[in-house]
Amino acid sequence: MYNVCIDCSDNLIGRRHKMNENLDNKKILIQAIARLESQVDFLQTEFTHLNELLFNIGFPEGLISLKETAEELLSEKKYDCRRHRSKNL
Repeated sequence: MYNVCIDCSDNLIGRRHKMNENLDNKKILIQAIARLESQVDFLQTEFTHLNELLFNIGFPEGLISLKETAEELLSEKKYDCRRHRSKNL
């Protein structure tokens, strides 16, 4: 028969369980970071492509000038954006 302190063995098992939980959490976080990095790469590529398209059709500063133009249109009282919205949106 072994003389083992039940409190000590429970603490050891508890610590191992906690370490396993931490490793699982770390794996989940690493996967989430990888997914987010992939999404950022995709969005940066789309942003760059959209910006180039806008330059090519005459917006001198790309997305910046498109945004300024849209804000000007919306600020004009005579422009009713509800009339021009697509039904598919």
